[in-house]
Amino acid sequence: MPLLMLVTVCCFYLALLLWGMSVGEAQQSGWLVNIGSTANFLKVLTFTAASEADLGLIALQAGSIATVIVVTAVALLLNSSALELAAGREIDLNRELKVSGIANVLVGLSGGMAGFASVHISKFVLSIGVRGRLVGLICALGCAAILVDGAKVIGLVPELLIGGLLLYIWLEFLYEWLYRPAREFSLGDLAIIVIILTMVTLVGLIQGIIVGILSSIVIFTVRYSWLNVVKLDTTIAEFRSNVQRTEQESALLEQEGYRARILQLRDFVFFGSANTLLTRIRGGMSDHEVGGRYLVMDFRLVTGIDLSAIISFVRLGQLARNANTTIVLTQVPRAVFDQMGKGGLFEKNEDVWKLLPSLDLEVEWCEDQLLGRAGKFPEALSLPRFLRGNGFSAQDAAALNAYVVRSRYTIGDKLIRQGELSDALYFIESGAVAVQVNLDNGSWFRVAKLGAGSFVGEIAFYLKTPRTADIIIEEDAVICCLSRSSADSMKRKALQLASRFHELLIDLLANRLVLTDRLLKTLLN
Repeated sequence: MPLLMLVTVCCFYLALLLWGMSVGEAQQSGWLVNIGSTANFLKVLTFTAASEADLGLIALQAGSIATVIVVTAVALLLNSSALELAAGREIDLNRELKVSGIANVLVGLSGGMAGFASVHISKFVLSIGVRGRLVGLICALGCAAILVDGAKVIGLVPELLIGGLLLYIWLEFLYEWLYRPAREFSLGDLAIIVIILTMVTLVGLIQGIIVGILSSIVIFTVRYSWLNVVKLDTTIAEFRSNVQRTEQESALLEQEGYRARILQLRDFVFFGSANTLLTRIRGGMSDHEVGGRYLVMDFRLVTGIDLSAIISFVRLGQLARNANTTIVLTQVPRAVFDQMGKGGLFEKNEDVWKLLPSLDLEVEWCEDQLLGRAGKFPEALSLPRFLRGNGFSAQDAAALNAYVVRSRYTIGDKLIRQGELSDALYFIESGAVAVQVNLDNGSWFRVAKLGAGSFVGEIAFYLKTPRTADIIIEEDAVICCLSRSSADSMKRKALQLASRFHELLIDLLANRLVLTDRLLKTLLN
């Protein structure tokens, strides 16, 4: 490209020589740039000129001056980002701002106007294969020559060359920002590019930038409203709490679990996505059945909520009241809760809303409501009765019962401590316990809640490994303990009975794995 430009200039002056046309005649005929012989671009600001400035007039233009500063800074950042893409390497924005600031101060003292890095000129230099700093120095020397004796220097440039360069730059930008994006960008992005190009061409750069920013905001809002803020959408029939239920209770929850829908939300919720969510939930509430229905909403992954989105949740509360549905919210971030309060969410249809600290507690509460209980386990289920219900004869149940030791525990007692040796397994005849895992950072979380008819500590007992969790009494309990020595004694004295007992525990563990596998599939899907 530089060689082509040089050849063009040489051919132009050769043509002038052949035609017998002088430089002055070429300027008069419009072949060369003609700006007059007395043009001088160097206007240095002197103290005398500064003292004669009309400060009042300058003060009236303060708004325009501030606008120029802001637009220059924004344009510099936008152009620098565009140059990063064009050059294929990172640009130090902090350095660019400093250099541009110093340059604008010097230009202002020389009577010039504010400026910033030029995308089209820089892109043109890159497109012709120039990659060094020498081109910048040459351009600076050329500009300095024009400042000192502008008329003579510019007067030697063929207008044909300037027109060709402008046409080349224009065609290249049309290709880069219109033709190629038409094949690679989405329709919305392409529409923004066309709008910006049209506004810049017909109105101006500043108006084009403003319209482009507004168009981007509109496109972003529309697209974000299409994003799915629901990470998990299931029911209690598939997603259970960590409370271990009896077979009868599990069967009932599988049958009635569709009445309790679970939604785990994520990301930022604003009016667009909230309205989409409302439409999604409305479809599930269209069936007005007799009896209670429940909607569980987990906000743990929600980063924020727009105040205008609260309107959709207020409408959701009205729908829930009409559909005889209770909405249970959990792990609502403080900022989101404050927004809900400002929007008056809980003041309207307050009997519809319920707050619980975790998703597991929400699901447990809904399970208890569906089972017709208020969080209570069966009052008592003795070990012999449990064994008879699982195929043991009365004689075998009584024989196995002789190997266990019963103890009473009160709320807060620790049945098992995390990390201690596993030398026994336990059966809960009444009450309830919580399986609690302690983390290295000092916090803890509840893994499961077990009630009457549940075995505790059997896995570590079989593997002979240290306990992996604390077992804490949540309700006064009667618990049977089968020590390792008693189990070994039963194996020696009643091998068949011991085998039947181990088979029972294997069946219980297998059923527990089936429920875990179903939960994992639900989460993965």
